Amino acid sequence: PHIAPALVLHLVQNVENFAGGLSNPLRISAGDPVLLMSYAPGETLSSWKRQFPSGIVPVQIALDICRQVADVLDYAHANKVIHRDIKPENIFVSENGDYKLGDFGIARTLEQTSGMLSKKGTQAYMAPEIYREESYGSNVDIYSLGIVMYRLLNNNRIPFLPSDGPINDNDISLALTKRLEGSEEIPD
Repeated sequence: PHIAPALVLHLVQNVENFAGGLSNPLRISAGDPVLLMSYAPGETLSSWKRQFPSGIVPVQIALDICRQVADVLDYAHANKVIHRDIKPENIFVSENGDYKLGDFGIARTLEQTSGMLSKKGTQAYMAPEIYREESYGSNVDIYSLGIVMYRLLNNNRIPFLPSDGPINDNDISLALTKRLEGSEEIPD
């Protein structure tokens, strides 16, 4: 029902057959990994979650969202693909209520992550090791999914914000810095 069965990693064997009929040929070579994904009509999780006036998605729905996205990540990781940009804007809600992961535009295969890579991704959901330009594996996607779930269940608040009183830009900046430095555990 969601994208995992439709996400297919192909190693290109014959470039002409793969790109056949395109007026603007793809810049791929034999042996390049190519992801094929199904079209995901609907809206992003970012816009969909606005239907909850409290800003908090019910726990069972949040769990279902994360389970479906985790299934996709399990499939991608089994095929040695790391998404690197898990965030609500890349999770799509279909018309029948399925949740699909999209935008594999900065995804990399595990073999491509052995050296230093640029800080690709969205800082609000990025794992600390990507931010610090350390080596990393597929666990960075799980970390980012955890941030998505935290925000779904906490009125879109990021970890390490003060629990009471008004929030200002400095609070947000300090909270983001604490998380990305990885010096503290994510609060309950």
